[in-house]
Parts: sequence; C-alpha cells; structure tokens
Amino acid sequence: MIRGDLSRAVAEYLGHQGSRVSVRSVDAILLAALDVITDQLKQGERVELRGFGVFLTKRRATRNFPNPMRRGARVTVAAHVAPRFKPSARLRAAVNPE
Repeated sequence: MIRGDLSRAVAEYLGHQGSRVSVRSVDAILLAALDVITDQLKQGERVELRGFGVFLTKRRATRNFPNPMRRGARVTVAAHVAPRFKPSARLRAAVNPE
C-alpha cells in the first residue's frame, strides 16, 4: 500500500462512517501528520500513538565492518541517528492473532 492507497482507504472508511471527506483532504492531513512526526524526530523527541506504536530515534556509534568486496579491507560507518518504530502490544496482537 502506498500513500495514495492509504488516503483513498481512509476517505472510504470515513465515508462509511457518514463523513464526506475528499481523498485530497485526507492526503493533505496525512502529509501534515508525517511532517509533524518527522520534525519531532529531528528534534530528538519521541512520538507515541497509543494503540499503534512509538516513533523514536536511536544514536548509533561509529562502527567498523569487513568489506565483503575486498578481502581484509575494513569499512567505517560514521556515527549517525537512526529512526526507529516500536509497535504497541495492541498492534502486535492484531497482526499476530493467537
């Protein structure tokens, strides 16, 4: 599913709930929500969506790995901040029903 599919699905879902919302409006709201989440992660904040999961960042230290293309050579990966997502227990249970 890509963003356009998600926007259409949300608009359709809201239509079944009695709301008349255009796909374009849903897409604008979705983009705004993603921008806010991205801005918060850039600032080092975590974003928690109860019942869905938590978006957060994790600092990764500098690491050295063997280069698989050149025997004996090593590759250094610089320190960086990586985004992470932790699903909630409710989301895990919905995806993996027992």
